Order: sequence, then structure tokens, then C-alpha cells
Amino acid sequence: MRFLRSSSCISPLAFFFFFFFLVAVIGSTSSNLQQATKYNAMFSFGDSVAETGNICVVCSSNSTELDVLTCTHPPYGTTYFGRPSCRWSDGRVVVDFIAQSLGLPLLPPSKSKGKDFRRGANMAITGATAMNFSFYQSLGIEDPVWNHGSLYMQIQWFTELIPSLCGTKQNCKKFLAKSLFQFGGFGGNDYNIQLLELGLTPEQTMKNTPIIVNATVNGIERLIALGAVHIVVPSILPTGCLPLFLALFVAGSSSESDFDQYGCLKSYNRLTEHHNSMLREQVQILQRKYKSTRIMYADYYSQDSAILLRLAVEQEEGSTTSTSPPDLVPRLSGQSLYHGCPVHALRHASSHVREGTLLQASPAMSEVARETSKVKTEDEGHGCSRHVSLGSMLVLHGVW
Repeated sequence: MRFLRSSSCISPLAFFFFFFFLVAVIGSTSSNLQQATKYNAMFSFGDSVAETGNICVVCSSNSTELDVLTCTHPPYGTTYFGRPSCRWSDGRVVVDFIAQSLGLPLLPPSKSKGKDFRRGANMAITGATAMNFSFYQSLGIEDPVWNHGSLYMQIQWFTELIPSLCGTKQNCKKFLAKSLFQFGGFGGNDYNIQLLELGLTPEQTMKNTPIIVNATVNGIERLIALGAVHIVVPSILPTGCLPLFLALFVAGSSSESDFDQYGCLKSYNRLTEHHNSMLREQVQILQRKYKSTRIMYADYYSQDSAILLRLAVEQEEGSTTSTSPPDLVPRLSGQSLYHGCPVHALRHASSHVREGTLLQASPAMSEVARETSKVKTEDEGHGCSRHVSLGSMLVLHGVW
């Protein structure tokens, strides 16, 4: 079911909005962005949240597998690219906004042929995990969707790419020291496997959080050993707000006390908070250990929560952009305040998270982020202008 197309992906409910100006790189802000640019390239690692095409390259030899990837069909990509772009979004994803804000081109997928990667590359791929697939095979998991490119494999891809980027060891040291690395967030799929494939409870999966976080930490240290100096480490998104988990949970027994004020599952979000707390602690340890390296924690979870909070306030105040107060009805139908197209991030939310990431990751970019947040752009495909869609941010089938 994970890859099946659905003609009902976008429903009318997907296009209710609440107030957040798009963070767009247009008009008078472009000169400010160029002046603030300090990186000569950007390299991204992660799962489907950061995917920009690797899954389509990997699956290109199998037309059947490629066709059932919903990101290869409308409405994906339509609001920016005018066609599906193998991104799990109706437009751009977070790494697109960050790259453009830094004056860099959109990152080409690292598995593509004939591309110039000297300004950046994206190793992220759908289904990526922090743990190697062999770990899950030892638990009886054989589904190949989780074996497209683990954290370890993505670092291998990047290592193989380095000689074509900068040539000599000395040149590469200088080149990588002036490049930006976005590493993750890794871990979402590791929990999805345990929750969906193994049937564990959120509490049971917490016992594996230390090894999942440790895999991410080891990956960061491998990048540092390769020469990375500026590294952004995102948190994972709130699992308890994923429509799939909501639908599965309410299919059994549930009560209103299981849900928070946003209509999200408390126990699943506690798992996410547990992971993010441990990750943040480890990032702080790395910051003390590698004092000449800028390791920046990007709190995607809080950015996501801010979106939900604003929406809840609007609904309680009877905003015209809302249809009803956040009561138990949407929860028991497998919905949260994220109801609507229950797949991946719409570009509005991607731009909002991107702004928060820049503000956290680089003080030098703070003014640029504020300036670009004032710019208003129209949503080409759906006539949406200045709000974030209720269908934003999360994945029906887990954060691939």
C-alpha cells in the first residue's frame, strides 16, 4: 500500500489555510540573499522529506515500480515545477528553499547521471533509515522499501562523489570547509518500521532510540572526518500527527484522552520528543568535542508545532479559514489538524520550516530570513496565497 496511487489524495479540505507568509526568494530580497551567501555548495542527506529525485533514478529501470510512486504523478510538483519532480510535495521541499535562500541552485539527486555537483548534491532518498538494513533483516524485515539508501550508504555515495567535486586532497579540504551540509532528519523511518512492520508500541520502540541516535552521531562524525565544517542536524517530525497512525489507532479502541489539543496522538509524539531530546543532547556533546566545527540543531518539531498551534487558535476563534473546532470528530475519523492530502509537505510548510532552520542555523542568515518572510507569492496551482495548508508537513505512510 505504501506506493499506491490515490485519485483522492487532494481533497477540498486540503486547502484550508492559516497565516504564514511564504518565505520566497524573489524581488528586492535577492540582492540581500546574494550578499549573505557564504557557502560554495550544499550537500543534503536524509529520507523522503528531503528527497529531490534519487528514488526515481533508482527505480528508473522498473517502469512498474516507478509508476506506483505517487510522487511521479500530479498533483506532486505542480505549484512550482508545473509537473511531478519526484519530490514528495506539491512544490519545493525544505532543502530547496534553503539552497535558493543561500543563492545556490536546487540540489540535483546524487544518483543522477551527467549532472554538475560542484554547487551541491542531494543524497536523500525515500525509505532511508539511520540503521543499516541488515539490522532490520535481523528482526525479520525484508521489505525492500527500507533498503534504498541508509545513512551509511548515503555517506558512501558522497565519499565516491568527492573526487569529482574538488580534485586534490588540499582543494577538497578548502572546498568542503566552505560547504553547508544538511544531515537528516534520520530516525523517522526507523520508528515507522518498528511501529508498522513489527507492531511495537511507541513505548517499546524507545528502547532502540539510543542506537538510532548513535547511528546519526556516528554519521556526523564521519562527515567531519571527511572535511565538513558547517553541519545542520534536523530533528524528526511529530509521529503522532501522521494520518496513517491516526487511522490505524482509531480503527481499534481509543478515547479523547489519547489525543492532544491538535488531534495528534500523545504517546506517538512522546516517542518523537524522546528521540529529539536525546539527539539534541548528543549534538551539544559534539559541539563541545569539535569546537572548530559548526554543528547546528534544526528543530523541525517545534516549527511543526507552531503551525498546529496557530491553526488551533484560528479554529477556536472561529476563523473563516476553518470549518469546525478541533473536537474528537476529526480524530475518530483518522484525521488531525493535518487532515487533507495526507502525504508529504506542501511547499507552504516547507518554506516555513526553512525559515526557522535558517534562523536557528546561521545568525548571519537571520536578517535574510526575516526579509524573505515578508514577501508574498501566489500559489500557482490552487490560488492559495499566504497560508499553510492543513495537509502540510506529514506523510500518510510515515516520514520516508
